[in-house]
Formats: sequence, structure tokens, C-alpha cells
Amino acid sequence: MAKKVSGIQVARRVTLGFMLLGMTVLAYLHQTRQGIPSIDALDPFGGLETLMKYLAGGEFIKKIEPGNIVLFGGIVALGVVLSRFFCGWFCAFGALQGVFGWLGKKLFRRRFTVPAKLDRALRFVKYPMLAAIVSLTWYTGQLIIRPYEPLAAYGHIAAGPAALMGEFAVGTVMLVLILFLSMLYERAFCKYLCPLGAVNALLARIPLFRIKRDEDSCISCSKCDHVCPMNVDVSTAGTISSPECISCFECVSVCPTKKNTLFTTLGGKAVKTAAIVATGFAIFAGAALIGEATG
Repeated sequence: MAKKVSGIQVARRVTLGFMLLGMTVLAYLHQTRQGIPSIDALDPFGGLETLMKYLAGGEFIKKIEPGNIVLFGGIVALGVVLSRFFCGWFCAFGALQGVFGWLGKKLFRRRFTVPAKLDRALRFVKYPMLAAIVSLTWYTGQLIIRPYEPLAAYGHIAAGPAALMGEFAVGTVMLVLILFLSMLYERAFCKYLCPLGAVNALLARIPLFRIKRDEDSCISCSKCDHVCPMNVDVSTAGTISSPECISCFECVSVCPTKKNTLFTTLGGKAVKTAAIVATGFAIFAGAALIGEATG
């Protein structure tokens, strides 16, 4: 019998699917038609990069639109209020990893995990990577990461082998490697390498949003641990404060007690998960409207 999926998870998967499909279609149209934004203009991390360039010299980085700054600002607002909500609900590249993670489970019939000590060490890699990218972008005024970025390589698949094996050769290798690793280890790129994930992880340390666990009603079934795509230890924490939590609410959805054993909070007060999701969508939509209003 098929496992029932909660309404929250249906909404999340539909949203991620829409973001992935939208990015894929726009990337294809950019290669085949005039006037369609490039994958660089759809990358929110480009907002941070071009902001550094603008502050340094009053100019925007080529291939990056001012709207990237608005999008990045929306993600920062999301991070302040709801931690890594963007990663769990709106990131198209995270959705792509999720697709390959699903394929991996079907193929290998198991879920692999990185040894705990190695996992803890690898999770810090994204922070010096973020620092290096930002500092080099500031210094050079160029999209330093572009030839090596798997998302940029994905956005140029429609350009053909010449582009993938030329300008984006390293990015293409990274893309293939990351998607293969995602079949073995869920969201490997998000955990270990993503510079935008590092930004959101830093913002996630602001304790405005948290998932909490009621120890009295918890039955220690560990189902919450098993479904967490970021391998956060949920079943042993009173408050899930890990910066790796991507606010996907898989743990909340799978909890079998029906007693609000795992519940979402905002500003220290219990708030229904649906209201948290609505808040996240409102912030993201607000950023889109601001971008539209300011051209």
C-alpha cells in the first residue's frame, strides 16, 4: 500500500517541481530565443555577487540583472524569518537533487549516510567557499564561479556539447558528480558545497523560527530522523536549532503521535505549520512584486 503524503508535502513537492520546470524552460528558451534572461539572471546567489560589484564600483556584473539583488534580498528576508525555507521550498537546484535522490532510492533500495565525523567536517566546506567566492568577486568584478557552477552548466545543456565541454567543462563535471552523489546521499551539494546554502545557514542561527519537540509525547520511533533530507538528529533534540535544517517539515509530517509532538514556532510561540508556509510564500511573493514594481 502506498504511503500517504501529507498536504504540506504535496504543496512543497509541487512548488519545487514548478521552480525546477520553470528554470529549465527559461534556460532552454534563453538558448533558442532572444530576450529571455540567462540562467545567471535566475540565480539568486548572483544577487550577492553583483551587490559586491556595485558597492565596490557602482556597476553591476555582466549577465546579472539588478533584479537578482531583489531576489537575494527576498531570500535574506526568508532566512531571517524562517531560516532555510528557501532551500526547502523554492530552490530549483535542490529540487533537481531531490529528483536524483528519489531515483537513487528506487535503484539502490536504501539510504546511504556519510560517517558522522566526516559529515561534520564536510559541512563546514561551504563557508570558506562562500568567503572565497565573495572576496574574489569583489576583487575582480567578474562572475568567478560561473565556469565551475553546476547550475550554470545545467542552464546551458540546450547550448550543446560545445558549450558544456568548453566554457562549462568543469561545471559539467561538477553537475554530473553532484547528481550522481545525490543518488547516494540526499542533497549532497546543499550540505557540503552550496554557497547560498552557507548564507542561509548563517541566517538560520537567528532563532526566530524553530521546530520543537515535546519530549513527553515523543515515542522515540526515530521516523523524523529517517525522513530528514539533511540528516539532522530530530528525535534527540528539544529544539531543532541546527543550521542544516531546511524547513521542509518532513519530520513534522511523518510524526505518528498525532499530539503535536513536533510543532513549528515563530518568535517562541507555537504557530501552525500551514501558517508558517503561508508566511514563507508571502515573503517570496513580496520580493517578486518589489522586483516587478522597480523594473
